[in-house]
Amino acid sequence: MATGHHVGIGQFAIAWAPDHLMALGLGSCIGLFVWSDRWQVGGLAHILLPAGPYGQDSMPCRYADRAVDVLLEALRQAVGSTPGVRWQAKLIGGAMMFHHITHPVLRSISQRTAEAVRMGLRRYHVRVVAEDLGGYHGRSVWAYPATGAVRVRNHRAEYWL
Repeated sequence: MATGHHVGIGQFAIAWAPDHLMALGLGSCIGLFVWSDRWQVGGLAHILLPAGPYGQDSMPCRYADRAVDVLLEALRQAVGSTPGVRWQAKLIGGAMMFHHITHPVLRSISQRTAEAVRMGLRRYHVRVVAEDLGGYHGRSVWAYPATGAVRVRNHRAEYWL
């Protein structure tokens, strides 16, 4: 029987098929789903900000500049020392939840977080195959390592990415 693993802000989780991963209420946060079709394993990180202070943090995926490293290391440990694993990624979220705010730094946080995630993925040669970013409304996501599919639900619709 398949199990769903909830990923809260600043957290990540790894799952093997047929299980799935979920992040509920992604607002300005970025949901990063990385998986391998061949191994049917994936990980989901719920990333809050582009960068932050280094040091001991109880939420290892709070900042994009560390989240990519943490998630990919956990996935590599999951598959062992298997050579040639090809990882793929999907990015979801990054809504401008407070669109009435006019301060440019605050308005661009989710964009900067997404770019920090993309930069981290490039370092590991992970290809981003789909994105569902921006807008003014939050999303909830369910990610399926068996296929790489991501179900997205917002206040208006439900769709697959």
